[in-house]
Amino acid sequence: MTWNECKNFGVVEIVPGNNTLKLYYNQWSFCLAGNPIFLNITDAFWQGNNLILRGYNMSNGQPLIYIMDGFNSYRPIF
Repeated sequence: MTWNECKNFGVVEIVPGNNTLKLYYNQWSFCLAGNPIFLNITDAFWQGNNLILRGYNMSNGQPLIYIMDGFNSYRPIF
């Protein structure tokens, strides 16, 4: 499975219990993606080749937006 297969299938699930992302690459299989541990994810969606994560900082409640371009590659959008 690759990032492109997950992007092309287009299904993202946020697991609320442990705040992880499941990126599906077909209807039965998924890959867990790394994400900032301090980010409580409220929304995740594909935009082009990137996955946009919206949420808030768990320690201070500040809204945050991150962009992912790989399974374990993320950077903040200011």
